[in-house]
Amino acid sequence: MDETNMTGLQKAYSLIKAGNLADARAILVPMVKENPNVADAWYLLGFAVSEDSKKLYAFQQVLRIEPSHPGALKQLARLQPAPPPQPAPWEQTSPASTPFQSSFTQEPPLAQSPAPATSSSSFYSRLSQAAPPPPAPAASFQPYFAQDTSDSAAQKSAVPAFSLYPQSSEKAASKPAAAGAPHSKPARKLRTNLIWLGVAAITLLALFGGAAFYIWSGTNISDQANAAFARRDCGAVVTYSSFDANYPRPLFYSIYSVYNQLDECHAFLSVGEAVKKQDWPTAYGVAQKYLQFHSGGTFAAEMRQHFNDSLLAWSKKLLADKDYATAIEKLNILQAADPGSPAAATALDTEFEDYILWARALNEKKDFTNAENTLTKVRTDSKASAARVQEASQALAVVYLQWGMSQVDSGDFDKGLKHIEAARQLDPTLADYDRLSDQANLRIADALAAKGKFDEALQKAEDVVAKAKSDNSKAEAVSAEAKIVNVYAYSSSAQAKAQITTAATNICSNQKAPVLPALPLFALDTQSVRFTLVSPYELQVPDEILATSPAQLHYVVCNVVSQTTVQSCPYQGGYIVRRLRVYFTLSMFDIKTGKRVHTTKLAGGTPRNCLYTDYFGSQVKDVFGSMPTIEQVVNWLKTQKLN
Repeated sequence: MDETNMTGLQKAYSLIKAGNLADARAILVPMVKENPNVADAWYLLGFAVSEDSKKLYAFQQVLRIEPSHPGALKQLARLQPAPPPQPAPWEQTSPASTPFQSSFTQEPPLAQSPAPATSSSSFYSRLSQAAPPPPAPAASFQPYFAQDTSDSAAQKSAVPAFSLYPQSSEKAASKPAAAGAPHSKPARKLRTNLIWLGVAAITLLALFGGAAFYIWSGTNISDQANAAFARRDCGAVVTYSSFDANYPRPLFYSIYSVYNQLDECHAFLSVGEAVKKQDWPTAYGVAQKYLQFHSGGTFAAEMRQHFNDSLLAWSKKLLADKDYATAIEKLNILQAADPGSPAAATALDTEFEDYILWARALNEKKDFTNAENTLTKVRTDSKASAARVQEASQALAVVYLQWGMSQVDSGDFDKGLKHIEAARQLDPTLADYDRLSDQANLRIADALAAKGKFDEALQKAEDVVAKAKSDNSKAEAVSAEAKIVNVYAYSSSAQAKAQITTAATNICSNQKAPVLPALPLFALDTQSVRFTLVSPYELQVPDEILATSPAQLHYVVCNVVSQTTVQSCPYQGGYIVRRLRVYFTLSMFDIKTGKRVHTTKLAGGTPRNCLYTDYFGSQVKDVFGSMPTIEQVVNWLKTQKLN
């Protein structure tokens, strides 16, 4: 039987099962016309017609082709007592009673073309031997005479026209008298009951047969899928995807293995497609679900490999996107899902590597605290290899070094130097720590100078000069010291003013051998030549001539106050009034050389005259004239020619 006939028979069977007899006949009638020797087609046609005469004829044709066909024998036994086989339409000689022959003039008579023997592998023959024939609606099995209890030959001879079946007047006339049918009412009732019992039995057999065919078809499809699955040919397996719709999974899951095979193959093909597209989240998700529901499946090893590879590749992509936390999370999933595997070992080592890369990124952002914490995880994890621990230690040394320099720059000198020293302990080969330490101390000096603490800054720079182990460090320290001195000289800070006061006092206190300033801070500003005045009395010197920074101070003016007795007036009782005039002796010294460059003596006002009567608090009473004025001092200073 060719594939076309097989398909047609399967479709006709489905239509008969659904009660759609007309459409079934539309398939079967052309089939038996084209080839009258298809027993399965005649057999199904017997269920597709309603009239008993047509059923009888169809089943007789089955026996003509396959005399031992069990299904046809059973159906004929139910329709009537077994008659001798009727001749085929083309064996009848009367043209008026052979509509079949008139419709098929090309077919040879049965005597000239004997029916081929049908093998035991015939589709419906096997089905009829294993189970009852497929079901048909109950009405299809009611004989035409069941509708009428009259035994009138005229009423029972009316058979609807059907071109396949011969309906000669001789056959129609012989039907009522066949087998000596009884004419009494009890006999007719018994016959009717027997007919209905037969119909019920046939219906049950048909239902069982249909169910058997349904199960057999599913088994056949499942076997084909099993064979493809055994070859690991998932492309072929997924062609049976409609099986799930035709055979609902909840009902047949325990019968057919094709459901799991479809699931496994769909997952296997989906993972492969996702890997080609480098869609790692999808590949991971499908592989994870497969391993969850098919841990012992045919493709479990491949899916485990896809699961691990997808997580590693996904983590790498996340790392490239700077999403360090999520990248490490995917590596942790792999380690938890497949512990002890080579992939888990790779994931663990990659995790430590990612932590180090993450810490370096944090260090670049000056997030030193989190960088330190991240690297500490690697250094303290017992699972980390010695190489990774060393790499983390070197990276932490870089963090400490940059952290320390940043703290020094921000003025947190103590912590800064501690971090630099910690970097030295972690990785002595990282840098020239002596030079870095010198640089840090010089930065400390600069920071102190910026805060007006010039003396401390200069001391720090001098220490570096004294302790520097390289010429470069010493040169840097000397340069830094000069820079601090220059800033100090032009500063008006408290320490700068103290330097002015100290230098002036040292000169004026020993005018014969003035003590010069130790620091080269003075007389640097040649555009602004100014003075400072040292006097036992506070004199309000105008700002325009008074130096406000060491660099402006070129000259120190020392004021020595003296007095001269103008007159002594005696009074009774030995009392004396002395009239005294005050003098300022101003000496100008060059701050750089200590030489006296100018001197003058300014006289104060004349004291009052002695009174006729005066009051005494002591034996001698001094009466002073007014002191020289600040104007006198300023005028004198302004008249000096200064270089």
